[in-house]
Amino acid sequence: MAATPRIAIVLPRLELDGVTKVHMALAGHFQSIGLAVDIVTRTRQPAVGLSLPQGVGLVLVGEKGRMRFFPDLLAYLWRARPTHVMSTNDDVSLMLMVARVLTRQRYFVLVGVHTSILGSHAIHSPNRRITNRVTESFVRHGYRHVDAVVAVSQGLISELATAFRCNPSDVHLIHNPVIGTDFPVRRDAPLTIKWPTGNSRPVVGFFGRLEAQKGVELLVRAFAALGADYEADLLVVGDGSKRDALGALADDLGIRQRTHFEPFIDNPFPLMRRCRAASAPRAGRAGRG
Repeated sequence: MAATPRIAIVLPRLELDGVTKVHMALAGHFQSIGLAVDIVTRTRQPAVGLSLPQGVGLVLVGEKGRMRFFPDLLAYLWRARPTHVMSTNDDVSLMLMVARVLTRQRYFVLVGVHTSILGSHAIHSPNRRITNRVTESFVRHGYRHVDAVVAVSQGLISELATAFRCNPSDVHLIHNPVIGTDFPVRRDAPLTIKWPTGNSRPVVGFFGRLEAQKGVELLVRAFAALGADYEADLLVVGDGSKRDALGALADDLGIRQRTHFEPFIDNPFPLMRRCRAASAPRAGRAGRG
């Protein structure tokens, strides 16, 4: 093993999502304690709102097309010889295991599970059915050959155990590192948007990507089901492909006046700390059951 461990974090796209932000934070921490770190990606420029931590390398693979991703990844592994490789994408994790055989290297492979595999596959288009089956087969049979599997919730560990026959004791539970040393300062920062109700009514909040897998549609429908007598507003903070559809749904359900959409903000903690739920209306008073 090299004198200084080199960690490669493989993120096919540097999008403004929770997984990327978590791994950017990890990369910065690893670098700060003296480890060499590379972010390996197809994305030349991170999304607005993301920044590469100082001292962390950016390695481009597959920039000329998806078919170049594996050959470029193989070339990087052979050239840089990282000691540890991290992946949250099962397609990439499979490539890493194949590459380890082809290059005869013994780098440590860590697979991170951040979302429900079955849930993600359920919302994929039908033309990904074969790809999904390959991925599920890798999870079922290949996870036992990687060096470590980390899940960010107990629910994901349960899914791995029940749907993919993974031994729960072989999966490490590590929650997302979202609370840093600067948390008190970020929590107590002033609001960057106008509070929806002027503190006169409780506000139920959602903060995250507006995509199908996040289940925001269910939240909107559940909020509407509480009825007009539920004296609270709904605040949805984030961006994504479902934003317009969610606005239209709020219109259809008659709650648009009480539903507030705000774009992504870098520091949601001041908003989060102000959110609270109102008491549910008494039985028989709800407008929509």
